[in-house]
Amino acid sequence: MLTRIEPSGFWDPGDEPVPHAHAVPLTRWIDALDAGNVAFLLRAANQDACDWLKRDRIELHLRGVMLDACDTEVWPLLEDTWAISMTVAGGIELPENAMHVHLVSQRLAKELAFDFNGGSTPSFSVYPIAGMRTAEAVQENIREMNALLEIIVNNQLTTQFQPIATLSDGKIYGYEALIRGPHHTPLRRPGALFHAAAKAQMIAWFDMACLEQCFQQASSLGLKHHLFVNVEAEGLDSINKHDRPLASRVRDAGLRPDQVVIEITERQTLDDFPRLAEAITSLREQGFKLAVDDVGAGYNSLQLITELQPDFVKIDRNLVKNLDVNGARRGLLATLVRYSRQIGTAVIGEGAETWDELATLIDLDVTYGQGYLLGKPADVFCGVRKDLRQDIAARHAQRSQLTMGRGVKVSGLMRKGCTLAADAPLAEAARRFARDASLTSIVIVENDVVRGLLMRQALDHILNMANGARALKMLPDEEAGGWMSTDFITASPDTELGEMMRMAARRQSVSLDNDIVICEVGNRYLGVLPVRTLMESLSTAHQFGSRYSDSLSGLPNRVVLEHTIKERLENKQPTGLLRVDVMYLEAYNRRFGTAHGDELIKGLVEILQEVAPAREGHVLTHLGGDDFVVVTQPENVEALSNEVSKRFSGLAPRLFPFETSQDGYMEIEEHGRLNRVPLCSLAIAGLTGKNTRLTSVMQALQTLDMILHSVQAAGTGGCSIDAIQPRKAA
Repeated sequence: MLTRIEPSGFWDPGDEPVPHAHAVPLTRWIDALDAGNVAFLLRAANQDACDWLKRDRIELHLRGVMLDACDTEVWPLLEDTWAISMTVAGGIELPENAMHVHLVSQRLAKELAFDFNGGSTPSFSVYPIAGMRTAEAVQENIREMNALLEIIVNNQLTTQFQPIATLSDGKIYGYEALIRGPHHTPLRRPGALFHAAAKAQMIAWFDMACLEQCFQQASSLGLKHHLFVNVEAEGLDSINKHDRPLASRVRDAGLRPDQVVIEITERQTLDDFPRLAEAITSLREQGFKLAVDDVGAGYNSLQLITELQPDFVKIDRNLVKNLDVNGARRGLLATLVRYSRQIGTAVIGEGAETWDELATLIDLDVTYGQGYLLGKPADVFCGVRKDLRQDIAARHAQRSQLTMGRGVKVSGLMRKGCTLAADAPLAEAARRFARDASLTSIVIVENDVVRGLLMRQALDHILNMANGARALKMLPDEEAGGWMSTDFITASPDTELGEMMRMAARRQSVSLDNDIVICEVGNRYLGVLPVRTLMESLSTAHQFGSRYSDSLSGLPNRVVLEHTIKERLENKQPTGLLRVDVMYLEAYNRRFGTAHGDELIKGLVEILQEVAPAREGHVLTHLGGDDFVVVTQPENVEALSNEVSKRFSGLAPRLFPFETSQDGYMEIEEHGRLNRVPLCSLAIAGLTGKNTRLTSVMQALQTLDMILHSVQAAGTGGCSIDAIQPRKAA
């Protein structure tokens, strides 16, 4: 027996009370679909429109909008929804018939709205629904179709929002909208909802209902960020066949199209890209952004990114899982990140559930992250908790230090690791390894003091035999400490990565799967650093080193200088700047050769490195040629200036022949005559912020430049701090 639909619930012919006047058996709809007809759903937007809508009005306007004569039938399906059947000769598959259906659906809604209220507001929606092959197919899906229609008509769809965070500071970039059905029903989860819609061949209609629900709920919560919404391939293909453009629906909800990111999956898009290209182009023209979801789940990720050039690619969770210990996955993701960055596409890592996975995404320069660690789906907009934001910002700053050639200590890459007491059962160690695929070692401790290291490979043969809980109980009755190795590497948290690598290289037994144990004074356990992570970090530093350093001196360049000043100003740290420039270096090169000029620069670099060592917190940068800047504390500026001037004066005997030094000038031939040029000296400009508050990188460097020019204008070198008037250098 077929079930009839009531706006408020199910009704069966054997039940009481008598059904609503608008309720009809679904057999009428089934017969129309079974005959190969096209079915439309015509829906009124409000109660007034619902009361106004009558059969004769629908039929009148339907005849007016059809291009060809067709057999049509109209009947009420729900309280605010009418069903329309239209016979199309040759079937909907013919291109000309598909266009006819598209025009009818668009024009019918507009004509009805014009007759109802002059077209001042959208009052009716028309949804084309593809016909089913057989009545038997519909019969099998009646219950799900009933449930799905009831959910939509009774506004039982809800939306939850999962945060997408920026992996430089942990701040919210946007939210993914996840559709939900009623609680405690089989159609609660989105997969079940879309499965039911697919079986009823209602994807296009249901997709639009979901989108409108997402837009309205996001707007009601006061969305200020981006909104990511999912669209199925069939819904995408039909998106231009609805009565109103998607951009209009977004604006009606109180949002902007440029806030909305349309997500389509790699699999469904690649299957029929040419057919979907028109819809994708239309969405972009309306202002929407595009994301390709589940990238990495298939084998054609790069091809799809090339074809679509989306605004975002979302990395599949299966690629992110255990990313921190899976070198092959990291390699694939690194390739995707590099390629995406080259074409201007941002990368979002989905499914980050552990800190190590998230930290690896940051290390690989993934722009955004999403996953349970950052935030679970919720009914309201939630941010990332403060401590996690701080950890993200610290990890990103550490990566910036690596890429810019600045020293990084092992504590920044340290992981919590796993510990066991020496007398713990061996079975417990085996359980830890079996439960956590990312675990490469267990540190054996006694009162927090490290005693040894138990490596996974030491138990591999046992773990292979112990495939279940019962098998684990059959392990030898031994203590975990009996299997540990005492031949392992330890380091203090302040050890720099370069030094750590040199220590590891001296141990021939070390492999990529080893862990370095990080300890405090007294061998007290802090954490572990995988050798693989150490090597990848150093590789990153080497890869970017040439980009952020000067080729002659090897010192960090202007990019590092600007980043350092910006970082200090943002953190409200007292900042002092010292700029050092060699006067008359060009004349020196012409007189004695560029090789001697390079030696002069190297000599100055040695002086600066000795006077302003990195270990004391100074940052020495090379702007190119003979121009250097030291970032330091304001109280150090004058002392550094005096010491640099003094030491450079001691360098002079090595720079010039004795006679030239005695003369006090260089003779340079120009245009057939000899000109006297002063000997090389230093022009030094200092800035402490005492007279001028430093507010931005540009303002600080421009002020420093003005002070330096005033020193150079004197022609004899010298030093000026915080003032335009120079004083002679020592």
